[in-house]
Amino acid sequence: MFSVYKQKMKNRRYSNYIKPLFVISDIICIFIAYVSSYFFRFNSILDLYTSVQEQVLFVFSIIFWVFLAKKYNAYQLIRISVKLNIITRTIKLILFHALLLFALLIILKYDQFSRLQLAYFYLNLFVLLLSSRILSVLLLEHMRASGVNYRTVAIVGMNTAGRAIYSYLQKDLSLGYKIIGYFDDNSHDDIQIPVLGKLEDVASYIREHNIDELYISSLEYDSQSIKQIIEECETRLTRIKIIPAFQKYTLNRRVNVDFYGNIPVIFLRKEPLENSINRFIKRVFDVLFSLLFFVCIAPWLFPILIVFVKISSRGSVFFVQQRSGENNKPFKCYKFRTMQVNETADVEQATKNDVRITKIGKCLRKLNLDELPQFYNVLRGDMSVVGPRPHMLKHTEQYSARIKNYLVRHFIKPGLTGWAQVNGYRGEIKTDEAMQNRVEHDIWYIENWSFGLDARIVIKTIVNVFKGDENAA
Repeated sequence: MFSVYKQKMKNRRYSNYIKPLFVISDIICIFIAYVSSYFFRFNSILDLYTSVQEQVLFVFSIIFWVFLAKKYNAYQLIRISVKLNIITRTIKLILFHALLLFALLIILKYDQFSRLQLAYFYLNLFVLLLSSRILSVLLLEHMRASGVNYRTVAIVGMNTAGRAIYSYLQKDLSLGYKIIGYFDDNSHDDIQIPVLGKLEDVASYIREHNIDELYISSLEYDSQSIKQIIEECETRLTRIKIIPAFQKYTLNRRVNVDFYGNIPVIFLRKEPLENSINRFIKRVFDVLFSLLFFVCIAPWLFPILIVFVKISSRGSVFFVQQRSGENNKPFKCYKFRTMQVNETADVEQATKNDVRITKIGKCLRKLNLDELPQFYNVLRGDMSVVGPRPHMLKHTEQYSARIKNYLVRHFIKPGLTGWAQVNGYRGEIKTDEAMQNRVEHDIWYIENWSFGLDARIVIKTIVNVFKGDENAA
């Protein structure tokens, strides 16, 4: 038993030194970047050691960096993501660090501090940190592929989930996992690792062998057997990892787990706008952006468009239609009228070269100007500046019966523009596949919302206004 403990500690002792070494490495990089930036700026480093201002900023540079690195898990080079997002993560940390340092300069009133020196500092720091990260990853990969700093793993149950985790962990030795075998009441000839026994053999095997992590691929086994396995693992320093079987109910790969008290709850999709702060931020942006439009643009643009619409054909300037909103609740959606007055406007979508569309209307649609009255819907709270485009009630009824997950797009407010639209999915919908693509983009937006994403979509929409849109009907 004690030999098992000794082997486990031997395998893990290297991990205890990795994060402290990363911290030390980053501090060295900051020191080199700071000194070299001073030298590049002033061609000397003699005054650097006597300047209180420089010393204060250097110390705070280290404090800010350690704080940010801890907050954003910069040293969490965990095995399953050691190769991912190194450049992105480094840039993110440097940007946040720069904001804090600039704020400190303002607070301390260091007005004479060289901005060029700071530019040199962050450029040098980026190069040094990126080089350090890449070298660290290569070193870890070499160590793990050589059998150092690895973890032994066994899998309980070769069902769909068990096979998925097996395929993932064994695809790259540099991840640092060594799969020694699996337990299952049936053997599987296509699995290229040993069968260690049946479910009833797990506990006894753990007592006699070194296993760092045990993956249980299902909770459908006998609860008493699972309980016995967990108890045995906890007394042998073997970590238990359970793969929930939510794949039976959804194809979503991204789920989130939260705790209601001590009760774990799985969310089938991530929804940033479920957070009240995020919703508040989005609403403030909607109101401010809409007010800015009505103050700066609408007073001169709307009269021009109203005159054009009036002379294009008889009828009202505005077209008001019931559309599907948040939680699939209908609301009155406002547009500039682009068609001849007709009885099929509420049931039949516009098509390319539609005879109902006026010449002025075609121009308005191409430039997305017909949607501008919907800023009024945004102010009312029916819509957002960015979100899934609202569809006619009849289309919602039709497509919700034919398109998978169609109604998920109604979890949030519809938008004047959206992720699907700036990626080319707008205008006439000719096939169910085209609608499916639009829905998938809308759901991606819901799951990945951020204020930065909204800003990106708005900018891209404005660019498209000047370019014109070939997909507009």
